[in-house]
Amino acid sequence: MMLCLLLSVAGASAKSLVIELADGTQVYYLLGGETSPTMTVANGEVTLNADKYSFTEVKRFFISEEDQPTGIDGHKAEGQTEMKDGVLYVATSEPVSVYTTDGRLVSKGKSNGGVRSAIDTESLTSGIYVIRYGKKSFKFIKH
Repeated sequence: MMLCLLLSVAGASAKSLVIELADGTQVYYLLGGETSPTMTVANGEVTLNADKYSFTEVKRFFISEEDQPTGIDGHKAEGQTEMKDGVLYVATSEPVSVYTTDGRLVSKGKSNGGVRSAIDTESLTSGIYVIRYGKKSFKFIKH
């Protein structure tokens, strides 16, 4: 059995389709932009655009009133981050995720001892990214 959904919000302010994974990570797909996401459910997998998730990975999905993670919650990253030799260090014991501005997860930070996470920025293309951990987020620009 296969289910395919084309998600569109016509004439409404932008919202996001959110996939919440079993580990608590939330992945956002912007609705109402130039192109809205296409979701297919088949063979034990949920596919959104080119991203695939197994049924066991997905806790739930929902439409958010917010466009997170591209919206920033006012968190100041100063003093909490350090860039050294192409690695961005974030002072947190929480899992750190890196998203594109359209909500695609592109990287996860690696914790080193539980006091900070390291994100290798060398593999990222130039652009704007959203770094998210817990309920905090901030924008990062890769030149």
